[in-house]
Amino acid sequence: MGAEKDVARRMASQLVKRAEQKALENKTTKIIELQRLLELSVYGAQGLLKPDEKGDFDEK
Repeated sequence: MGAEKDVARRMASQLVKRAEQKALENKTTKIIELQRLLELSVYGAQGLLKPDEKGDFDEK
């Protein structure tokens, strides 16, 4: 997403660590949680909310 190599590695490491935490919390797998976090990251980088998380926000 445009970060320098060392910063990108650090962010990737943090994503994997968070995926492990979420997997324990949600009783799912690290892969499933990593996929969810990566999808969220892509939407966030585009300045968007995931369609299933828009809730009551009005688009104007």
